[in-house]
Amino acid sequence: MIDFNLDRTRRHAAAREGIAAPVGRFYREHDPALAAARAVEIEAAGRELGELSCLNVFPSMNVGWGSDPDYLGHEVFPGCFRCHDGEHATPDGVVISRDCSLCHTLLALEEESPAVLPALGR
Repeated sequence: MIDFNLDRTRRHAAAREGIAAPVGRFYREHDPALAAARAVEIEAAGRELGELSCLNVFPSMNVGWGSDPDYLGHEVFPGCFRCHDGEHATPDGVVISRDCSLCHTLLALEEESPAVLPALGR
């Protein structure tokens, strides 16, 4: 756990290490062969995740992972439709579209065996 009372430089260093180390540990514990074969890439991924954390967590503004609800999807939470609800408009009256393709590229929708799965290796 990152101590948000640390000064920014020390907090960022702690975040980088606190995120990178568990990534490597996960692979070593769950797939040792992959961890050995892809050690350089796994280490780079852990470092990058640590860097991203430093760009997305702002304790001075009370913003961090978990400070807001997860609005992914739209079955449990309104998700996209909290803004794409036909109610939000610009000052001149242009309403935010409800067209999903405005933000998303749909590769498959309610298909039993979508053609995209083999291309994704699934």
